[in-house]
Order: sequence, then C-alpha cells, then structure tokens
Amino acid sequence: VLFTYNGEENRNQVYAVEVKATAKANGFPLPPPLAFDAEDIATPKDAWQVGTADAAHWRLWVDDPQGERWYRKTVLVSPPVPANRATPGEGAPVLHLRATTVPEGKWDVSVKCSRALGVSLDSGKSWRKITESDDRLGVFTIPNGVFEVWIDDRYAMSENPGPAYLDCLVFRISPGAGPREK
Repeated sequence: VLFTYNGEENRNQVYAVEVKATAKANGFPLPPPLAFDAEDIATPKDAWQVGTADAAHWRLWVDDPQGERWYRKTVLVSPPVPANRATPGEGAPVLHLRATTVPEGKWDVSVKCSRALGVSLDSGKSWRKITESDDRLGVFTIPNGVFEVWIDDRYAMSENPGPAYLDCLVFRISPGAGPREK
C-alpha cells in the first residue's frame, strides 16, 4: 500500500498511519516518527553548496565520516558562528523549510540539529534559539498536510562555538491525537 497525499507519494506516511491504527487497536506503543531531510524541503536552493563551505552559504555535507548520525547520512552545515548575529541577513541565508505531505492530525514537531539555530514560525518576524538539547518546536495541529518553519544560523553556542548542523524536521504523533485517515 502506498499513501498518496496531494499527488506526492510517501511510504513513511503509509507506515505511520497503518501502524498507528494497529498500535491503537492492540494497545501497543505509537509508531516511529516521520522525518523530512532539510535539503529536501528547504528553499532557497541556492542557499547551500554541495561539499564546499564559505561565509555566505550553508554546506550540504554528504561525506561526513560519521554520517550515520544524520538522517539519510546528509546534513546542512552553517558557516562558523563565533557570536550571535544581530540580524537574520548576516551569515548564511535564512532557510524556509516546508513539509507538504504531513498526514492530517496533531504532531509533536522538533528540529534535529547540533549546536544552536534560530527558528521562526511566523515568516521570520520573531526568532527563538534552539539547541540539540532543546530542539522541540511544540505540538501542532496540521489540518492540510503543510508545516512551515524558518531556520537561521544567527545564534552562537557560547560553550562550543562553531558551525550549526541542520539535519531534518521530525514529526511524532502526539499521543491520543494522531493523524486521521482520509
């Protein structure tokens, strides 16, 4: 069985919907989360370069020797961030992540990252800092399959400065309010 949502195929979502229904009926734990690779859902596409780094672009790292720690073994890496940046325009471009095939329902959403990143849920009007130990964006009801967030490399990790790593958006079914089949 292949789940098609808005004309796009996604085997992960078939699995999530089918396993959730089975788990709920049999009293088992909820299914594994859905993950969307940042480079698959981020724009502008010219905000990063494959394998090369500079002060004005993200780098898509595809040959990390420890790549197994990243979803699908790839990660977007910011330029080094030695101190907080005053505006989102400094450093690499702001990334707009738009997941468009999230099954309808209530989801606990987080950003898999390393070091610090800025996140905005309002098109970049307001920002908050997230880190790998505090990467949860919150619980959201997603009625139309679309979830959007803006990510920036504007915050430094004072105790461990360097580039930030942006791996993927992670959606976990919120207990008691998972996706509904259409």
